[in-house]
Amino acid sequence: MEVVHELTMYLDDRRLVPCVDAVQGDANVRVLEMTLLSGGVAWDVPSGMAVSVAFRKSDGTAGWYDKLPDGTAACSYSGNVVRAVLAPQVLTAWGKVKVAVVIQDASTLDRVATFPLCVEVARDPAAGKSISNDYYNYKTMAQINDAIEELWAAVGSGGGGSCGCSITVARTGSEDDPVDLSAYGIGAGDTVRFPAGTYYVAPFDME
Repeated sequence: MEVVHELTMYLDDRRLVPCVDAVQGDANVRVLEMTLLSGGVAWDVPSGMAVSVAFRKSDGTAGWYDKLPDGTAACSYSGNVVRAVLAPQVLTAWGKVKVAVVIQDASTLDRVATFPLCVEVARDPAAGKSISNDYYNYKTMAQINDAIEELWAAVGSGGGGSCGCSITVARTGSEDDPVDLSAYGIGAGDTVRFPAGTYYVAPFDME
């Protein structure tokens, strides 16, 4: 599985450095496929070169790698085309990540790197959050009323027990707000108390 970002990298002009998009948590799938140019013509990577990736993340940490976690090579090249796989560590923090490919001759220590490109890492909406075990998605008024009845029966009209949160009812049964709570003894201005816990509410369409 691959998502290939085809890029043209000018080794002699930093003004033309591209930017690519990724998502926080992506791992071993996004590939930077760079076509290298210098002076407007192809710049072929000499044979026997060691190719690696250097990066700096938005959280201030940085790193360098030439292999992926499973031990396979992270980079390869043919002619003036270099392929570099973004390792998991590159995309752990959302924000701007600077990434450069480094080409080095191990015998002479000659070295050249691409100008750092920007990887815009979109925030994973679930990163750092508790996983939802109770997710309710009510589609009809009947389901909503049934849920309210079950909740009211569990809480009781007196509220009782430990309270995790409360809701004050603004109005009930109007044309703008057709949910009628009067059958459950709840009127405008009343406060409904919920037991301690975590509640998740999903958007729903009225049918």
